[in-house]
Amino acid sequence: MASFSNELEIGYIEMAVVKHSWTIYNTLKLNGIKYSHSELTLLAEQKMQDSKTAEWEKFIFSFVLEWLNGDSFVLVKTSGSTGKPKTIQIEKDKMVASAMATNSFFNLDELKTALLCLSVEF
Repeated sequence: MASFSNELEIGYIEMAVVKHSWTIYNTLKLNGIKYSHSELTLLAEQKMQDSKTAEWEKFIFSFVLEWLNGDSFVLVKTSGSTGKPKTIQIEKDKMVASAMATNSFFNLDELKTALLCLSVEF
């Protein structure tokens, strides 16, 4: 298992797998730039309002805002592959556990990346 610093790193397509939710991290690195919680919230809000922000990026920044909102869960849409898409509630701790299991299975660490092969909308 990878050892992580007190820093969380997320890229648009590439995403580092993390141990816990934001609360244990002092900074978050997005595309190589470090942000505090408040700086990242401001950036995400600005990107959501910017007409030049691509739709797929808005889905990511919307998720970032929901992740940082202090709730213990996020609302996500299912893909609808087996029927009509539904909105479901997922506990953030469960998402972190899933990310850690993925990290372990693929032997990922902070120097490796993985391709997101699904729409960022789901």
